[in-house]
Amino acid sequence: MRWLTRRQFKSKDAEVREETVARLGAKAGPKEICLFAEALIDQNMDVRRAAGRAIEMIPPSIIPQCIEALLPMLKNTNFVLRKGSAVALTSLGWTPQTAEHRALFQIALGNFDDVEAEPDSVEPLLNALKTGALAVQVDAARALEKLQKKIQDPRIVGALLQALKDSEANLRAAAASALGNSNDEKRINPLLKAFNDPSALVRAAAAAAIGKTGRAEFLKNFSPLLKDESFEVREAAVSELTKINSPEALDLIMSALKDRDADVRKRAVESLGKLRDPRSLGALISTLIDPESVVRHGAANVLQIINCEWRTSKEARDAIPRLEAGLNDPEYWVREAAAKALNRIRNC
Repeated sequence: MRWLTRRQFKSKDAEVREETVARLGAKAGPKEICLFAEALIDQNMDVRRAAGRAIEMIPPSIIPQCIEALLPMLKNTNFVLRKGSAVALTSLGWTPQTAEHRALFQIALGNFDDVEAEPDSVEPLLNALKTGALAVQVDAARALEKLQKKIQDPRIVGALLQALKDSEANLRAAAASALGNSNDEKRINPLLKAFNDPSALVRAAAAAAIGKTGRAEFLKNFSPLLKDESFEVREAAVSELTKINSPEALDLIMSALKDRDADVRKRAVESLGKLRDPRSLGALISTLIDPESVVRHGAANVLQIINCEWRTSKEARDAIPRLEAGLNDPEYWVREAAAKALNRIRNC
């Protein structure tokens, strides 16, 4: 193809690009089809329409050759060109027949959720994770997270560990989350190191990944997270502690009932509701005078779930002094909640 034609195709003038595509359409073939694919995703609608008309003019006899010319573009490092090639292939009536082509096709279109959990899908996703725009890399990491539930490929862990070192926090967070679905021990130390990542998003994702192991040996690593400056990290840590069957985990969750942020306290109440451990009765009864109504109501509901007779329990009697102290709280709703809780205990 002449350099002048290429230059015209790259012109900043949309009319020049449209005229170039229209002129090439009269002799469209394998050499031109890649340009048409690029034009199909042009910012200008008229250029896109011209590309569509040009593809329609391609003689049926050379369509197979055009398809062969387009297929390598599904692996192009430029995600825009990948999408254009996928659209052009569709216009030519092509449908992917292999797992690899199906994966490449969906990735090119940005449909990462539709990538099949097949061994041949791994490499296309790994390539997308390494190249392209940040959004594409993040989507690839999330697709690999989903894929790992069915396929354990050592290449995936290696690529995700590399992504965990990326300069972009969103990609590091996506990689940390994806590593949570692996059973490879190599991921543990990097994930624990990510507990100190400068991004709260990454710290929370790493906590979720380690939490999935359910291993009590990592409880000591969760303790600092419950004091993290970010309430999202503290909230994530509380959630993940429910997956670790240990008395120490229960103690850490109960300690979060005193967190300075209501969202964290609410999550702690919800977590205790999941565990349904009678040892949390005393802490939950004290939470009946939390400053936030959503936390108080949550605690009341969880108490009923754990023990519908909690009002007559030893924990309830032991909590009376704490509830009585709430009668002198500066906040009216705390005083009201304390009076209500005491009334429920004393009149049962």
